Amino acid sequence: VNQAGRQRMLSQRLAKTWLALGQQVQPERARRLMAESSALFERQLLALQAFAPTTRLRSTYAALGQAWTRYQQGLGSLAPTAANSAALLALDAAVLALAHQGTGELEALAAQPVTRWVNLAGRQRMLSQRLAKYFLVQRWPAGVADAARQSEAAQQEFVAALTLLHDAPEATPAIREQLRLGQQQWGFFANALAQ
Repeated sequence: VNQAGRQRMLSQRLAKTWLALGQQVQPERARRLMAESSALFERQLLALQAFAPTTRLRSTYAALGQAWTRYQQGLGSLAPTAANSAALLALDAAVLALAHQGTGELEALAAQPVTRWVNLAGRQRMLSQRLAKYFLVQRWPAGVADAARQSEAAQQEFVAALTLLHDAPEATPAIREQLRLGQQQWGFFANALAQ
């Protein structure tokens, strides 16, 4: 479930790095992160496809493989510009939706209460990258029209999930302390987004 959920985050990180390249925000770091994230996504996808124990999961991960191929092609062929951002983000959304679907299917298959929390915590990784992505989208005047709304929705979801994770019966004092530290970091990040 953790590995499957990481695919969601990587889909958003790849779009974020593409946008960063287009805006010349730490371009060398963005190129390195894009290459590393792409390679990790590919390795994990192959592992998840090999592991998939049900017909439904095999179908989901086959569809994710196809969406991933289109996304990779877009990352390589679409120049990172405001004019191309809607097309790239549509490819990213397809990958994200299928990665999320696969994570949910694996969580249901595991049928253990702790997998819900692993999935939710993993979704937080994705939301942090999604927020950075939408921040960069909004920096372009001709960016995606609903980027501000999407960013606000992601912020609300992130804050709600922090509370759920903190209040989970399985949360130990050590986990709650880490979540408290995460809440502090979230305050800095939210403040930066608002600036």
